[in-house]
Amino acid sequence: MSEDSGQIDVVRASRDGHQFHEAWAARICLELLPPDTTLSAVAIEGFSHEEAGDVSEATHEVADLTRYYGGVRIASATCIEAIQFKYSVASADEPMRAVEMAKTLGKFALANKDIEAVRAGEPDLATFHADYQSAH
Repeated sequence: MSEDSGQIDVVRASRDGHQFHEAWAARICLELLPPDTTLSAVAIEGFSHEEAGDVSEATHEVADLTRYYGGVRIASATCIEAIQFKYSVASADEPMRAVEMAKTLGKFALANKDIEAVRAGEPDLATFHADYQSAH
């Protein structure tokens, strides 16, 4: 039997993170089922593929999942919610620091500009969230 060296198996941690991410996305997709929901569509790993020409690569990169309410595209939705999911085994006992979110916040700002370019004059159309989960 080997001693626990306190090191994290990065391959296993990565795989666990991907599995957790997939389960998280599947739970959100279940929100499409109730007949009275206003959630119209969910895009995973970016915005919908149909909008590839409407938004920048950075906008696609920042969204792990995008919820569309009231329509299935930026042009028709009544609300768009872009979410980036953060999962960490290595930092399970440490709170997320603002400096660690700097790149994400910059990409959220670019995404907001892209959405405003499609829907000018509707500054409250989109919301952006970073959902941080640790291994606990």
